[in-house]
Amino acid sequence: MAVAATQFFNHIEPFIEYRKTIYETSDETVRSNCIDLNLFRDFVKERNAKYIDGPTVMSFQYHLKKQRNNSGPSINRKIFTLRSYGHFLRLQEVPKADKLPFYDVLKVRGGYRQRPDALTHEQVKKLFDAIDRSNFIGIRDYAVYALM
Repeated sequence: MAVAATQFFNHIEPFIEYRKTIYETSDETVRSNCIDLNLFRDFVKERNAKYIDGPTVMSFQYHLKKQRNNSGPSINRKIFTLRSYGHFLRLQEVPKADKLPFYDVLKVRGGYRQRPDALTHEQVKKLFDAIDRSNFIGIRDYAVYALM
């Protein structure tokens, strides 16, 4: 059995204070942590989830990707916040905190929003043909482009 949702969210303020005091996290990081935890709390409330378990966390990831259109790194940051909070709950000896699924969640690939442009085979051939290899500088340039 997983941690009850009501019990899970009872420790946010001590967690934030712990992060500020012990880890001396920046105000921006603390603000992001609060936003992430509140977003997850709202998600759990909307779904009427009684427990924080694997299916709830996976549904949260789907929600972030599909409904909120978050990027991979943004989703990973939110899951990292939940994972840090889960570690804190373990230290607080919250019953069943060791059963929280955040530790098993894989990172979401970031990917490219827009793929970078690459040279075609013909463009690469033109580039190499345009290099004057009769002198030292040309040979150097040819070697540099070949490495790239």
